[in-house]
Amino acid sequence: MNLLFLISVLFSNFTGNVPQFSKLTPSSFFIGTEGFVYIKMNGCNPEDINIKISAGYINRRNDSTFTFFPQTEGEELKLKLYYKKVICEVKTVTSKKLPEIVPRFEAERQGIIKKNELDKIGNLYQTYPADFPEDMKTEVYSFHLVILNESGMTIYGNTMRGNILDDSAMTMIKKLNKGSKLIVSNILVQNSYRGVSRSSAQLEIIVSD
Repeated sequence: MNLLFLISVLFSNFTGNVPQFSKLTPSSFFIGTEGFVYIKMNGCNPEDINIKISAGYINRRNDSTFTFFPQTEGEELKLKLYYKKVICEVKTVTSKKLPEIVPRFEAERQGIIKKNELDKIGNLYQTYPADFPEDMKTEVYSFHLVILNESGMTIYGNTMRGNILDDSAMTMIKKLNKGSKLIVSNILVQNSYRGVSRSSAQLEIIVSD
């Protein structure tokens, strides 16, 4: 490894810039989820760039982006970046289970919202752990809302576009009494890298005094 590092340094000195792992490349990847490896090109020919990984298979998505699916939890992986068949950087990453992504409304607290704050319920958003990769974060594309009154009777059901409650939903919500429930399911999310996908998360909120 020391010899390879020396070669890469000499290679850089004689040929100018070499590609690097971008700061967007996370240090953690998640089991069963497509992981993205981003390359800072530094003007290099993409045909001369290659990435290998110590366990698994790397696929090229475009000139500066590679992907792979980690399979084993807790595994330490070595990402090796090659330029013209010479190794120029090694990055150690780990694989782990995908943490729970929790949907929330702005005014609710751990599944409870006070009756006098129903008009301030706000938009639906998602909470992430601190080490969650930025490229995997998503925005709410749509969700299904069901409203039950204090007797458990369904009084409203509709799909919301985006993360905002529409006027008809808000009209019903403002009239709710203690013991009523809001149930959010069938959440679709999107981001610029992965398009639209379905979230397995659901949310139930109870109205309190």
